[in-house]
Amino acid sequence: MVVAISILLSVIAIFVTLMVSKEARGWLKNIIPIFSLIKHGKFLKEMEELGIKKVYKTRRKAETDNPIFSLHTSAPPQNIKIMGMSLGRIKNLGDEQLKNLLNQGCNFEFLLLNPHSPFMKQRAYQENPDLKRETTGFIFWIKKTFSSSEYKSQIKVWTYDLMPAMAIAIINDSLLFVNPYSLLRRNQEFPVIEIKKGGSLFKLYSDEYDKVRGHEHTKPIFP
Repeated sequence: MVVAISILLSVIAIFVTLMVSKEARGWLKNIIPIFSLIKHGKFLKEMEELGIKKVYKTRRKAETDNPIFSLHTSAPPQNIKIMGMSLGRIKNLGDEQLKNLLNQGCNFEFLLLNPHSPFMKQRAYQENPDLKRETTGFIFWIKKTFSSSEYKSQIKVWTYDLMPAMAIAIINDSLLFVNPYSLLRRNQEFPVIEIKKGGSLFKLYSDEYDKVRGHEHTKPIFP
């Protein structure tokens, strides 16, 4: 026992001596960044497994920094699926921009909250008093602009009757953006996560979109 304690004390003494020496401090200074890199590498691996490409601080930031998300890309996608509450940002693109995308062969699926849903009143109170007006405005705009249009077959619109939890945009079934909703703040202020196909999150959120679209209370309203 005495021998063991003596050995332990010797080890502690050597360790303390090393820690206070200039050489030891230099060694630690060099080794700590290596541990940081290892930790950073592990983090990057986890992000890769999840499929996360980038996180934007706010939705406005995503619209500014990512032309695909804002739908102002020079190479238009061929298939766009978007789920939200009022889809006001799509209406704000204007007729010409949407027609330009349609003219280049893009097909759209839109899922938005049923303006007559009991959840509409709750979400309007929580986030946006004009939510119902914006939702009905989007529906009216699509019907007025495209009911007699050559692009009519390229647009499909459904309304869902569920509590909105997030906005989802799926581009070419290979890239996905998700914007979680707040209970008391505008969703424009919340982050947008960009996710690529192959990671676990892409399947999770694309399945969520499909489940909402296929729900018994989701109704087609256009064409």
